[in-house]
Amino acid sequence: MRMGIGLYVGRLHNHQAVFKTLPKLGVTMVFGSPNLRAASLASKEGLEYFCVDWVFGLPPSRAEGMLIRDCSGSERVWGHGSSGCPSNPSLTAIAARRIARTLRSGRFRGLMLDGIRYPSFTEELAVFLTCFCPNCVRDAADHGINLRHIRHSIPLMLEELRNQTDPENLLNKFIDNPDLLDLLRLRELVIAKVLKDLRKAIGEFAPRSLLGAFLFPPSLARFVGQDYAALGEQLDLVSPMIYTSGEGAACLNAEILNLVKALSKFNSKIRHSKILEAIYRKLRIHQKDLPLTLHELERAGLPPEIVKNETQLSRSKLPQGPTLIPILMLSRQAARIRIESRYAKKSQADGISFFQYNPDHVSSLKAAIKEWT
Repeated sequence: MRMGIGLYVGRLHNHQAVFKTLPKLGVTMVFGSPNLRAASLASKEGLEYFCVDWVFGLPPSRAEGMLIRDCSGSERVWGHGSSGCPSNPSLTAIAARRIARTLRSGRFRGLMLDGIRYPSFTEELAVFLTCFCPNCVRDAADHGINLRHIRHSIPLMLEELRNQTDPENLLNKFIDNPDLLDLLRLRELVIAKVLKDLRKAIGEFAPRSLLGAFLFPPSLARFVGQDYAALGEQLDLVSPMIYTSGEGAACLNAEILNLVKALSKFNSKIRHSKILEAIYRKLRIHQKDLPLTLHELERAGLPPEIVKNETQLSRSKLPQGPTLIPILMLSRQAARIRIESRYAKKSQADGISFFQYNPDHVSSLKAAIKEWT
């Protein structure tokens, strides 16, 4: 299904004025909060409105028993303190009721799921290496995974990193550790089940609504529990967040930077540049002039050509059916986003989107849309 040009608008306060300008720029769909008035204003301007739901958001009144637990048994928050454990059935039930209330109005073109994942490398390492709550232990046992064993093995795995002298071995001893792989496999199984349950519920109360999700770029998705093949079976729209520069979760440079920092805490003998080179090879990032210092990686990000690679990788991992709409990061760097849009177009994506609306970034948005069209 061919789609147009989307823009993440979040929680705007001046919907009417913004929505009047967007069609003139070429925007055809917007992603925002579940706001009925906003959806109505968007429709009047010929824009399709998709509401966004942060799936594992904690209820404001209570979070007891809904948090993730690290290998020491301590409860942790993640996602800027807003998220609980994906394996908690109460949290999923709350999400289903919230989504039902939103979509039953019939005013939204569809729903985009956000945060449908586990913590990433941008959280501290103890938070990434989760979860060991009773719900996760139960789900693990159902799939023949011994989570109690994994919990006790994590300190040993981290201690082993101190003895490595080769950057490839250092990286592989971590991300290819058999126990960590089992933990990541459990994450994928949990997220896939949550999405399947939500898909079924939405089909009952809003069968005409499109269902999409903002996913991690495919080279990093397995670390947060996102199996493109499994999730693609349930989604109408797949929007990989291909952010080559930035500071937060899903930003490729930030995720890699924090992985290097995490490994270096246990092994300071191996230079950052060597660890970076090992990570690039592991993730099959082979572009020229890749950043080899943490400062450069943080400041300049990764080359725009990454957009083409990640979009094509997304396509290869997805089943036939879902529409592929990569979402790119807007900034004041109009030249950069224009080049990224060109690479997205070369990858034959079905549409393109941008994160997020900012009046200071309109010139960059114009340049990107011009390149796409």
